[in-house]
This record gives sequence, structure tokens and C-alpha cells, in this order.
Amino acid sequence: MISEELVELLSKYGGKDKRRTEIVHDAREFTVEDMIANEDVIVTITHNGFIKRTPVNNYRRQKKGGVGVSGAGTHDDDFIEHVFRAQTHHNLLFFTDAGKCYKVKVYDLPEGSRNAKGRSIANVIQKQPDEIVTTYLSVVDLQINSLSLCQQRRVL
Repeated sequence: MISEELVELLSKYGGKDKRRTEIVHDAREFTVEDMIANEDVIVTITHNGFIKRTPVNNYRRQKKGGVGVSGAGTHDDDFIEHVFRAQTHHNLLFFTDAGKCYKVKVYDLPEGSRNAKGRSIANVIQKQPDEIVTTYLSVVDLQINSLSLCQQRRVL
């Protein structure tokens, strides 16, 4: 029965016209970024230098008269100093007091829940022990050649 149906399909559709699909040998280089979804995240950095990213959908809007929920966990003597919204394909620049700039893709930051403490920035950018990060900047598109001071770092 199967062979009869295949012969019927061949006589109905096969061999009459030119192949409609075209195989193109256009080799394009793929990067890790091509495989990662570009989604909105919240990046939090604490006073003691812990950083994490959390998907925006983990947060919810509080309605009038609502009871708040814990937004972030920290160590006892720590508090959240910087909170900003970014996308996973954005670049995060870390400027230090030594005049250096480190660049990290937001998707390379450790992902954590709302209550997670995060990971130390020293584990993310491999800065010198005596360097202090003074400023953080989220950048959508960055030409690394235009910033010769930036060192590209990736978290493995």
C-alpha cells in the first residue's frame, strides 16, 4: 500500500518541474550571541561588589494596597547600590579607579533569582585586587576598536 501511494505521488508531483528549493552555500560565521535570546533583564550591583542579572518576568508590578515581596537578597552588611534594565546582548562596562575599563556581555553575568545574592565582581572581570570599580555603564552597541582601554572578558 505504501509503495503504491509513493508511485502515485511520484507520478503526480515528481519529475515534471524544476526543484523549487535551492541549497545555497553561504557560510556565515555564528557566534555564541546568535544562539542566545535577546531578552530584558534587571542587573543589580551591591555596595560590596556582588552582581547578578534577573529576567524581567521574575518581577511583577505591585498594585494599589498590595503587599511587597522581597526584591533581592544581600549579606547582612550589604545593600543594593545600582539597579538598571538591560538586554542580554548589551555590553556592560566597568570603569576602575586605575583608569581601566572592562567589558562584559550582559548574558555572561551570573543569572540569579530575585532573592539570590549574586557573584563577586572580582570573579566576573578579573580585576587587580587593589582596583576599585567606580562606574558601571550599559551600552547597546560597542565598537571595541574605538575604546582601546577596554579589555574584553568572558565568564566561562
